[in-house]
Amino acid sequence: MPSRDRALAIYQEFYDTLPERAEAVIQKTIEKAEKLGPADFLGYEKMMREYQKDIDETFGIIREGEYRGSSRPEVELMQALPGESIYNIPEVKARFAQSLQVQDRIGETRRQLETQFMDRLKEHGKALLDAGWLQDPKGIYLACLWKSGAAVRPDSEMVNKFLTAVKNKDLSVMVSWIGANSQNPGSQEAFSRLTGVQLGKTQKERVAQLAEWAGKEQVEELKNRQEQKAKIREEKRKVEGLANAWENLKDLRVNMSDGRIVNGQEYIAEKVGKGQDHVVARREGAVYQYYLLNRDTSDISGVRKPTFTRYAKAVLAMDQQGDVRNAMHLAGLGDRLPEPQKAAPSVDTAPSDPGQQEASKADLDHLFGKEDPSQHFQQAVKQPESRAPEAGQTQPQMTNFAKTLLGRDPSDDVPANLDPQMGRKGPEALGKLLKEVGGETLMVSGKQGERATTIREYLDGGIRRGMTATQDRGDSVFWYNPDDTKYAKTITDPRIIGVLREAARVHPNLGEAVRMAAPQIQNPGKGRGHGHGHGQGVE
Repeated sequence: MPSRDRALAIYQEFYDTLPERAEAVIQKTIEKAEKLGPADFLGYEKMMREYQKDIDETFGIIREGEYRGSSRPEVELMQALPGESIYNIPEVKARFAQSLQVQDRIGETRRQLETQFMDRLKEHGKALLDAGWLQDPKGIYLACLWKSGAAVRPDSEMVNKFLTAVKNKDLSVMVSWIGANSQNPGSQEAFSRLTGVQLGKTQKERVAQLAEWAGKEQVEELKNRQEQKAKIREEKRKVEGLANAWENLKDLRVNMSDGRIVNGQEYIAEKVGKGQDHVVARREGAVYQYYLLNRDTSDISGVRKPTFTRYAKAVLAMDQQGDVRNAMHLAGLGDRLPEPQKAAPSVDTAPSDPGQQEASKADLDHLFGKEDPSQHFQQAVKQPESRAPEAGQTQPQMTNFAKTLLGRDPSDDVPANLDPQMGRKGPEALGKLLKEVGGETLMVSGKQGERATTIREYLDGGIRRGMTATQDRGDSVFWYNPDDTKYAKTITDPRIIGVLREAARVHPNLGEAVRMAAPQIQNPGKGRGHGHGHGQGVE
């Protein structure tokens, strides 16, 4: 007989005798099962291991070596027919289909053995309980579990845990196992048999019964434990939330006034390093906007992007005061921020009076009276009509103003980009600028509440109080009365910044500069409402 035919004949013979050999293994295992005790877990597990081993041998499964897990008949046939795909040979296909029936018979037998053992175990558990002679808590618990169909071995750790919880009236374990959970009928029955408490059918009833059984002290202990766990979970959630929000800032790009493009992390670090180290939220229309605030100067910055907003919210969740440094420290990210910078002393035209720095923190009552510096922030962002530099780049009249000064749409993050040298010089330029923006609305807050005024009225009110000097600080202008330091203000609104910078080119005294520009100012109109600009960063 040719070698190919001989190899195929051996292969066919193996599978032709497979059903008979498999049936012999099945019958041998069934006989073993009938001899097992109803709760003989060790005997059952040993029997099932031997069953699997015998079946593997019947199918020729190789258990060791290079071809471990493969079928010996297929390996030998491939070696006898090198270079030939044996699974395309008709005889192999036929025998493979024939073996499927044997596999089904083997799987069905396995399920029958498992079912038989469980049925006998349930009957055994019920018989033990019905006999009424069980006194040992462990025996009672095991019998209840077996009766319910739970194949729990006597040496299982859960048995000891349950019995210890009953003994110590551990309300936490009982509530989780049989109070809030109705899927453990064996444990419920065992509890009732051991304690005499017949548990109700609803979760509410069971929890109330368990609380009464455990006592007030255990209830309080459980409550405190749950509160502590909830607190730990919440703190972990906050830390993870801030860490994720900080990580996502790397993908945010912010255009800075000096032409740089920085990512969100660099933006936050730079602003916090300059003292804008507190997150604040202010309602603007129907939504809240979030900003970084310098509590000393009331300067604010922000980026109108969801990534920045999520970071700001995460900071507030970690620290209710919005302290960025503390929130980052609590999240283990404190080293990502620079050390705080000391405020530089006033120079040039700024008064040397020690009280000047304090004066710069005060807001102006009504238009210019003393009040809490935080109200300057509220005045700047509370209403859309007076959105301070932050919102200016999305407000139509602000866009027109910025276009005039910049010669382009604003897209950087600070008002310092509003260059007053873009084609405007002398009293004529100041007059045109005052005419353009003087009638625009500005909301101010004071002791009498919030009221609307115009930019021109706002400037005139300050001039009447002697606020005629200015100091340009880059992203803001310090406007003050050189003879009375209680009247001073840090201006961050880009419209007013533009006017003050232009006026400084006309005359060092703001009042005199406005007087010189008076011929150019005739009936200042309202801010125009066309055009729309937007930018990543807003200040």
